Amino acid sequence: MIPVLLWARQPLWDVWSIECLIHEHSILLGLALDNSTSRVYSSHLNSYLEFCEHHHLPVDPMPDTLFYYPLYMSHHIQPWSVEAYLSGIVNNLEPYFPHVRQSHHSLLVKRTLQGALHTLGRPILRKEPVLQDDLQ
Repeated sequence: MIPVLLWARQPLWDVWSIECLIHEHSILLGLALDNSTSRVYSSHLNSYLEFCEHHHLPVDPMPDTLFYYPLYMSHHIQPWSVEAYLSGIVNNLEPYFPHVRQSHHSLLVKRTLQGALHTLGRPILRKEPVLQDDLQ
């Protein structure tokens, strides 16, 4: 048993039922993401679900099937955006597939993204710095 130190007593607060704890927890989880982030993440999930349906792949995001999504999407959007899509997908699928984060961080998915960035990514175009001659 863990000893309770008399001089370190805590204030007396109401005891919550387990139902109350679960209810309050679900409210906090629902507010964990901003509404705009939730909408964007939902869009990413819809993209993934549509991809799985069209390509006859299981929705269960195992590394050996999840890597197809960034491969495919990198041909349609900027590869660096695909990582954001995957974050949204992981966030939405985690309650149903607890292993989705492991799949997302697998070597196969990481290297697929790296390869897409190297071969399909466009270089960042930056403006030239302003010179003294430009200011006169």
